[in-house]
Amino acid sequence: MGHLVIIESPLTGAGPRLIETALGEGHFVTLFSARVSFFLENIVHPRFDAILQDVFCDTLVQRISAVKRPDMPFSIVTVFDRAVARAAKMAEIFEVETLSSDVLERATSKVEQREILVRNGLPQANRKIVFSIDELEIVLPDLHFPLVIKPEYGYGSAGVRLCSSPEDARSHFLTLHSMSDTSVDVVSLGATLLDEYLEGPEFGVEIFDDQCIGVVVKHVAKNHHDFIEEGYLCDAKLPNFLLDILKNSALSATRALSIYHGPCHVDVKLTKDGPYVIEVNPRVAGSLISNLVADVYGFDLVKALLYKSFNQSLSGARVSSIVCSSAVLFVHDWDLRGNLLPPNFELLNDIYSVQFRRQDIPSRCRSGMLSGATRGNDDIWNLLQSVRRLLIESRCEETFNANSISEVFGDLLNRQTTRDLTV
Repeated sequence: MGHLVIIESPLTGAGPRLIETALGEGHFVTLFSARVSFFLENIVHPRFDAILQDVFCDTLVQRISAVKRPDMPFSIVTVFDRAVARAAKMAEIFEVETLSSDVLERATSKVEQREILVRNGLPQANRKIVFSIDELEIVLPDLHFPLVIKPEYGYGSAGVRLCSSPEDARSHFLTLHSMSDTSVDVVSLGATLLDEYLEGPEFGVEIFDDQCIGVVVKHVAKNHHDFIEEGYLCDAKLPNFLLDILKNSALSATRALSIYHGPCHVDVKLTKDGPYVIEVNPRVAGSLISNLVADVYGFDLVKALLYKSFNQSLSGARVSSIVCSSAVLFVHDWDLRGNLLPPNFELLNDIYSVQFRRQDIPSRCRSGMLSGATRGNDDIWNLLQSVRRLLIESRCEETFNANSISEVFGDLLNRQTTRDLTV
């Protein structure tokens, strides 16, 4: 039993999973966050507390000192983009083992990260860096559209947009500079980066302690300029030569940045000219990527982070891999066309499992989420797309129950067992 302090957290994915995993392992958990109401409403446990705090404020050290339990092992972590360097600085102050906060400061600046990767021979997209609208006007004639325009510091894909014209670029630049620098959901402004867009499939390479754990195929919603995710696929059938290319590219990047400790999520695009590292994120992957990796590769990244934070063996993070492929597919607001969603449900047979969960994440235009896995060689991604299409076309009503769900989706899974998961 120990005391885990978490410095800020995303509202979905690895953040809540880390809290729930730590509580399940018997630890006390204290979360410092600007959004405590969400966590206090959704996680009720005698060993959990959430404290309202701007984690970038100087008072954070005193607040941690006030709650630190002296009678048990103590650690400080985060899975939140903007807070990784801050959490490392707190860990250093409280003499908790961590990756250097200086290393993380450099890695979380998209400007410094790129400079280090280029110095180490990793190819990068053509980029210009600007601080003002006048500088933007000067560099635009030297770039080829479309451009990916993003802030130097950001959370997820917040503030990132694909711009197809100079007018679009100017508009997005002004939008970026009108955002609040204090919102944990938006961005922390510095330079504005203009990258020429790279064509090709995108992958997430998951690394822990300088070892490649697995690879996830990333799908971005088509015809959407804000890089809204359509979903993720983790497939054990990816060819070894592709895995080797992605693994070597990602590890070259993390080693160039001196990231040898803990989790790292690396975005890599495979272009006609070879692999390009898009971004290195020194944290556990967001959304449900860690779940997919555990399903297929048998290694739980969230558990590994927890065990490492208390200097425990990582053997407990190794789980039985029971599926060949696993995927998450989101249902977005624009998919629904005014239709209502059914209650949460799960479809099961000997080969497949498919779950649906309602979600309400306006910042990602997200209304629901389908997740699925298969023990066979079937294409789970296409299956989830078929379920989503039927879900939308069925004009689902609030009165949907397990039987009506079976009628709509039963043929797709040979009319096997259906469980209504509505709470």
